[in-house]
Amino acid sequence: MLSEEPIPPHADLQSIAVEANEGRYVGNFGAIDESLLNGAAMAEALYEAGSDPGFFMLDDEGNDFDEDEPERDFDAEKDEADENTAAYRRGEIR
Repeated sequence: MLSEEPIPPHADLQSIAVEANEGRYVGNFGAIDESLLNGAAMAEALYEAGSDPGFFMLDDEGNDFDEDEPERDFDAEKDEADENTAAYRRGEIR
């Protein structure tokens, strides 16, 4: 289980499962190790768990997002790239 904050020692499996499914945790119930991770290790662990460092507001290197920097709109970037590709194929840009 991955969490930005320590999981409370009194948390039961049901509440942990709910948090993993709907809330602030990422992970599976096959893990048996409990350790604190630095940012880079957390980013790698998030990818291994099938998630993304952005889930905990980290970049790929495990650094916190700069709060002054606006969040990227990946959907808009993909849409723009798709439109540029389509325009290129239509011969509108070279």
